[in-house]
Amino acid sequence: MTGRSRRASAAVALAGLIGAAVAAWSYVTPTTGIDHSIGVLVVLGSCGLMVLGALVVMALGRGVIAGIFIVLVLLDILGTGLAGYMLQSIGIMAAMVLAAAGWLLWLVGGRT
Repeated sequence: MTGRSRRASAAVALAGLIGAAVAAWSYVTPTTGIDHSIGVLVVLGSCGLMVLGALVVMALGRGVIAGIFIVLVLLDILGTGLAGYMLQSIGIMAAMVLAAAGWLLWLVGGRT
């Protein structure tokens, strides 16, 4: 795995952690308006899966399974970004923008 691909995986994992932290904060804070909602719990779970997917891609490097995980992480980013939009959470949407930037780095990471 190249250095750029490692940075891309780290960016996606960091974005997942940030998204999970924002979702956890939104879940317990009554002033957010989305506290104790099932949507925030879904976002929390999907951010955890995003971190797991990024770590799997980082561990595998290349191959068919890594490619499948990269596609699954893209679907996770799109779905979580849509959920953040529906929940009207700027923090979750910003984290998904960071994740999308990391995902784009995966596309160009193997090329020199």
